[in-house]
Amino acid sequence: MPNLLVIDDDAGACEALCRALSSAGFRVKTALSAEEALYRLDREPFEGAVIDLALPGEGGAALVDRLRSDARFRELALVVHTATPVTPLLRLRLLEADAVVEKDGRPDQLLDVLACILQARSAEAVYQA
Repeated sequence: MPNLLVIDDDAGACEALCRALSSAGFRVKTALSAEEALYRLDREPFEGAVIDLALPGEGGAALVDRLRSDARFRELALVVHTATPVTPLLRLRLLEADAVVEKDGRPDQLLDVLACILQARSAEAVYQA
């Protein structure tokens, strides 16, 4: 079971997403800010992170960039989960993320995207070994 960190400042949305991810077999922890996420990532192993774009302070896009620039987190699956309409300009800003999924109230697409990314990472690790 992969460990995921859900990073979203909306506690209700975070809780609902955690229930859906847990039901799909993921072990899930939460963080309500970029700072809390960095604290957790420094102390616990995670295979992936679901990051809300509209985080207070640093923001989701900056967190993605920060994680990708840190060698410890380069292999971490990063999925941006956002209610913001995904425009071509936004996609360019989020090139470092593995995927960008719009929030639509149903977790199906997010679950599929996470499963694909994590499966590909697992296969890549086996191939490199």
